[in-house]
Amino acid sequence: MKPEMITPSTIAEPSTTRPGLNITLTAKVPVCVSQVWGCGDWQVQFVRLGALESVPLDQSAGEVYVKVVSGGLASPALSAYAADREIRSTRVKNNQVRAGDSGAVITVFTATPALADNIRSMDEVQMSGPLMEHLQWQSFHERFESVTDAFKGADLTTHNHGHDPSPVAPAFAEVHWVLNNGTGKGGMYTTAEPGHAERTRYPIQRGEEHGPFFYHDQGGRVTLLMM
Repeated sequence: MKPEMITPSTIAEPSTTRPGLNITLTAKVPVCVSQVWGCGDWQVQFVRLGALESVPLDQSAGEVYVKVVSGGLASPALSAYAADREIRSTRVKNNQVRAGDSGAVITVFTATPALADNIRSMDEVQMSGPLMEHLQWQSFHERFESVTDAFKGADLTTHNHGHDPSPVAPAFAEVHWVLNNGTGKGGMYTTAEPGHAERTRYPIQRGEEHGPFFYHDQGGRVTLLMM
């Protein structure tokens, strides 16, 4: 989005309970827009839309991808989740997006023309923008090595998020949006049981996301989080 199109109406604040930032997207205005962050040659922005509200997209800035966090879009028709285990692109070529009846929270990722075909170092995706010092990359192993060695390699194995939530480990339904796929082969997989040699793999490419790999009821509510 061009800065002159929508004035940012929220600010980010450092979290007091965990690493990172808290971004509050208020419902007091129909369209609430965050500041813009850089992630290497990506631009990242967060938007909350009220029911049937629209926000423009700047297609001249690069390839635009929209990840629906909650609610849903009416144009283009996008919900927070793809179908179970479905891989889908989030590329949006429209000049605007419009929320559905329940509104939406979205993340807008713009791949600028300077973005390389492949990222080979974390130095290429350093964060920039407001309070960037609170947005430093850290590997899963670095973050959780005092608790487990499960994240020491590139293959994070099957793991379960069905634990009781806490301030540093909130409850969540895990899905992924891909910033870069270095080998082109990375992604999700299904297997008969943890550690089983046979796996069905689901590679996920740049700008793609996957549907749930967790159990949920017919209404979409999570009943057990297993990866």
